[in-house]
Amino acid sequence: MKKNMIRLLCLVLALCMGLGLVSCGGAANDDSSTPSSGSGSESASAPEIPEIDFSEGLDDTGYWTGIRALDYVTLPEYKGVELPADKLAVTDEEVEQVKTNLLRPFGTPEKITDAQAKDGDTVYITYEGKVDGEAFEGGSTGDKSVPLTLGSGQYIPGFEEQVVGHKPGETFDLTVTFPEDYSDANGELLPMAGKNAVFTTTIEYIAGEMQYPAFDDAFVADNLKAQYSWTTAAEADADIRDTLAKSKKYSAMMDYIDENIKVSEVPAAMLDVMTKTNIASAKASAAQYGMDFADFLKISGFESEEAFEEKVRTDSEKACHQLLAFQAIAETEKMKISNKDIEKTFGDKKKEIIEHYGKGYVCLNLLNDKVSELLVS
Repeated sequence: MKKNMIRLLCLVLALCMGLGLVSCGGAANDDSSTPSSGSGSESASAPEIPEIDFSEGLDDTGYWTGIRALDYVTLPEYKGVELPADKLAVTDEEVEQVKTNLLRPFGTPEKITDAQAKDGDTVYITYEGKVDGEAFEGGSTGDKSVPLTLGSGQYIPGFEEQVVGHKPGETFDLTVTFPEDYSDANGELLPMAGKNAVFTTTIEYIAGEMQYPAFDDAFVADNLKAQYSWTTAAEADADIRDTLAKSKKYSAMMDYIDENIKVSEVPAAMLDVMTKTNIASAKASAAQYGMDFADFLKISGFESEEAFEEKVRTDSEKACHQLLAFQAIAETEKMKISNKDIEKTFGDKKKEIIEHYGKGYVCLNLLNDKVSELLVS
């Protein structure tokens, strides 16, 4: 929400669908032997992350190669449009929600020290583990406490259950047995696999309700000035309200364009690139989570890869309508992206960004920023 900036279309070629990922545990940490739950049954080789050519199908100006969008769409009037007032109103509740979200990273839990730990509580603990009376690498938290939600199954069987009933300030020994196949992320058995271990554990406190600082001048100046250029709470409030208003106007304009634009057809080349890119993005997401793509599809509710690809192509076609609309407006307004525009946006990161995404993709996003600014101006 920096002043004079509104990036309402950040990743045009991002996944069209919101596919939820479920984090899969199973292996112990690869650099430690903490009492985390693990069986060692994970594959030793992580899925390969596919490379994505973000600029495929685009020329270096950010326009689609060989495609004149105005040949495929008839734009509605997009200047001086009267939008429904109910879609534009910004409420105090919405402003407060943004402020609450900004405060969230600065919250700290209430420290409860006079109650017994029970199932479902998050406790902050320190521990030192020993096997055959000897401490082992990675088996200690040191002086820094770590959070553990009791009943989560985060640690090996028996550990969390033995914490229940103890109070903050108490130090006690927990005896557990590591699984026979306890291994690291590469599938290598760890020395304590199948052995008994004693963890000398101390509860520092039980986490209570999250507590947040006041959203006042001091908080804004100390924590938000660098990122948002705000110096007072009143300035932050006004800028949040202004940004929400722009966002609502943009959303209303997109609804208006979507309802009134006429698309004769989607160029096959554009649809093919969008579909290919979105499929590759999904596979990359799965690989980054260490998931086999078949498992990813099951978790996402798809019976087969063919069904997934069909869904992606359908959603990609809808996304192409917006891409065509934005390019048609850019063509009508004769918009261009200069090297100065790129330098102004990315500064000394310009070369690195272009090398990673390609100049076409970078210019496409900056063109869409210009169109977005026009639509809400």
